[in-house]
Amino acid sequence: MLGLVPSSIERPDLPGPADPESKEALLGRVAQGDKRAFSELYDQLAPRVLGLVRRLLVDHAQSEEVTQEIFLEIWQSASRFDPAKGA
Repeated sequence: MLGLVPSSIERPDLPGPADPESKEALLGRVAQGDKRAFSELYDQLAPRVLGLVRRLLVDHAQSEEVTQEIFLEIWQSASRFDPAKGA
């Protein structure tokens, strides 16, 4: 920029852009049964997951079903998540 508008880096007293909670932190909360965290995780990841599945399967309805199954598996297996391993 032309330096006319100070950024939050130049002005630490200004708030920076809202940083969504990390996926690892959300998954840790999901592992404890936090439905709100699962909803946030879904909102962050579902569009990308659906896009990837859609490229593989082409059929939109089938892609949505597979994406739903993926998130069901995440919910059911979240208690096994180990942040130290990233898995």
